Amino acid sequence: MCGAVTASGYAPTKYVAPPTLSHAHEMVIPRGKLYADWTDIEEVIDLARLYFAGGEPYESALRPLLADLKHMSIIRNSIAHRSEHSQRKLQDLTRGLVGYVPRTLTPGVLLRTIVPTENRTFVEKYFDVVQVAAQRIIR
Repeated sequence: MCGAVTASGYAPTKYVAPPTLSHAHEMVIPRGKLYADWTDIEEVIDLARLYFAGGEPYESALRPLLADLKHMSIIRNSIAHRSEHSQRKLQDLTRGLVGYVPRTLTPGVLLRTIVPTENRTFVEKYFDVVQVAAQRIIR
């Protein structure tokens, strides 16, 4: 938003021109909040469409990874919020991903589980998802 370019020289076409980095933060962080909510990926894409032509590079970087990013958000929420709701969502996610819920399910148990049909754990898979998203964004 402030006109920076990546190391390769890429700069998205922007629709906004905040005068300072602080002003750009105010455009992204909702009033009354201390930080932007990057866990709602669809909201991130919607904001990118407002600020950048075609929502790029965020739209094409994040949209194909949407399911995995949502799964990561559920796991994160189960760590940050010990509510019954977040734990139930973790159980539902685990059942959907591996077909059963371990008796002693924790976020760590799920993250250390081998992804069915892949030879890696979920934590390794999600690490790769974040790395791919970052590489696509910075081009």
